[in-house]
Amino acid sequence: MNNGEMFGTSTAVKYLKILIFLFGLSINVFCHGNTCSRRNSRIVRRILDEHFYKYYVNEDINMPDSCLFKPTRDMYLFSEQNKKEEGSTKWSCEFCGKAFMAESSIDLHFDNRHSDKILRADNAVCLADLCDFLRCDIVSGVKKPSYWDEALCKESEVTVLREKCEAAIKSCVPLTLIGTKRYDFQRELKESVCSYLTCDRYWEVPLKEGSAFGMTAYVVAVVLLFMLLTIYYFVVYSHFYTEHSLLDETEGLLASNRQAIYSQSAPGSYQMRQRSAYVANR
Repeated sequence: MNNGEMFGTSTAVKYLKILIFLFGLSINVFCHGNTCSRRNSRIVRRILDEHFYKYYVNEDINMPDSCLFKPTRDMYLFSEQNKKEEGSTKWSCEFCGKAFMAESSIDLHFDNRHSDKILRADNAVCLADLCDFLRCDIVSGVKKPSYWDEALCKESEVTVLREKCEAAIKSCVPLTLIGTKRYDFQRELKESVCSYLTCDRYWEVPLKEGSAFGMTAYVVAVVLLFMLLTIYYFVVYSHFYTEHSLLDETEGLLASNRQAIYSQSAPGSYQMRQRSAYVANR
């Protein structure tokens, strides 16, 4: 077999694996049963809410039914929408009104008592199945990189994940978009979720909306605090450890200013007091 045939075979195998992956995500949800992680599905849902869906809203574009990320294909979305968090230790089911102390408990309740609310259409998707290329453990903070994780990263393995991600993104671009608009929109979608699938960026956590402003405000606050502390310690040092206290000089300057203002505002009274003092001393 020559090099051309080997290259063609490897490429065909690669795309066949991607097609099998996409098909596996789209099969009947009855095969999932309770094996689809609600926790990981929530992480994926949050990632999409924060970094993906906004592009459709901004461009006023309808997401095609073929898109694996389309909310109407999310098998747990309806039950999640009927879960109410009333506090850090209280969750209630809006289907029956029962309350629970932990989210994991209400998840089990949904699976056991309201399994009929799970989407079981042929095209239903378990969002947790997308965790490998959406990096659920990293985004959620469960997994932190060690030195060896970063040093031993294999670009070939990360490339496989990126190809899965890009294949999923491709299914989310409407056929009605053509030309440069289609290219630009697809590029934005890839950048939002697939751009982290390189060894250089794999361990990065995407910033939330408003995080950049929050970081700027934090830096400004730290700088102002440092300046105020510097001024405070300078004043304290000047007062206790120098011959001429900055506080005394400031107080004297203020007294002089008050006397000058008083003399300008009531010159007659000031002159009379001066004359009285002169006469008394004679």
